[in-house]
Amino acid sequence: MDPELASQLLSQMGELRAAVESTRSVWVIVLPPIITAIVGFLAAIVPTAWLEHRREKRAVKTLRSSLMAELASAASIIRARGYVQDLKEGAEGTREKLQINVPADYFRVFRANVDKLGLLDAAEAARIIQTYQLLESVIQDVIPGGPLHEGTAGPSGFRENWQFLESALHLADKLVSEHARDR
Repeated sequence: MDPELASQLLSQMGELRAAVESTRSVWVIVLPPIITAIVGFLAAIVPTAWLEHRREKRAVKTLRSSLMAELASAASIIRARGYVQDLKEGAEGTREKLQINVPADYFRVFRANVDKLGLLDAAEAARIIQTYQLLESVIQDVIPGGPLHEGTAGPSGFRENWQFLESALHLADKLVSEHARDR
């Protein structure tokens, strides 16, 4: 081998070694601050994200429990006062009016949390809304000014409201029992 070629090869190998060593020394200088920054970032974000997740989970649990308590109470009151039987009698033609005074803010929990229903499972939220809408429809017909209250609905109006109330009670019972089972 030519001595000049050997000298050039040795020179290039030396340059290559110096480049590798200088790159290694750059990583030794740069890597610890990068690792420290990543660990610091994760130390700040992970606990915050975990706490937020727990807070949201607790909010969903509280919302669901509150709505189920309100639905269970409403169903219990409806049954205790015999409103289903009253509607059935009207559907059979043995009653002309059904007059019930219901306060405007009767479903306080639902109204106060309607903007939070999106936290619930979509199917569950839909069933909850359907239950309240059915109950609200019956309420509108039995309060002053409503057709059952005024006696203008006839048996078909009573039948429709009887079906609405039965459906609402069935949905409420199902929601409440699912909630009790999932606890």
